[in-house]
Amino acid sequence: MIRPFVLTQLIQFIRNAVPPGLRTEIKVGHGIQSETNEVQPVSWNTENGTRVTLVDTPGFDDSRDGMTDVKVLNMIATFLTKE
Repeated sequence: MIRPFVLTQLIQFIRNAVPPGLRTEIKVGHGIQSETNEVQPVSWNTENGTRVTLVDTPGFDDSRDGMTDVKVLNMIATFLTKE
């Protein structure tokens, strides 16, 4: 489990890294229950033209029934083969 201070810093980092127009597409959970159901990429170009993609995935050891580590890994692998 991530400590509250570290979680707060992580959330702040993600929100600051993402351009303002895309911040509403980023959902950051604040509880201990899993929220991400599928691989969700958000992409943008930086000022110097570098393409950045932030990818949210279900976590390993997910708290929901039926969401196994193998299923999560397959979802990530499928996403990566398409990119």
